[in-house]
Amino acid sequence: MCYDFTYDAGTKVFAHKVNATTCQRLAATDVVCNSPTKAAAADYVSLNAGCGPCAANTTCVECKKDGCNSATTMTAFLLPLVALIYTLV
Repeated sequence: MCYDFTYDAGTKVFAHKVNATTCQRLAATDVVCNSPTKAAAADYVSLNAGCGPCAANTTCVECKKDGCNSATTMTAFLLPLVALIYTLV
């Protein structure tokens, strides 16, 4: 299960859809989800509805756990990063 993202022009951020996408993969293949980075342009489109790896040279980030590209997971990653940047400035 991975989440698909769309750009919200009102809030100017990417938000994942309410329901996760059921991804299809081979039994011997690892779970991989993709989602946009903060640098992604408004016209960014999640590859395969958030399932699978990122394409080369994109503003995309991968994770390797079921449902790992949800907004909660992204927030848990971004908040410490923001705190670190704030302390450096």
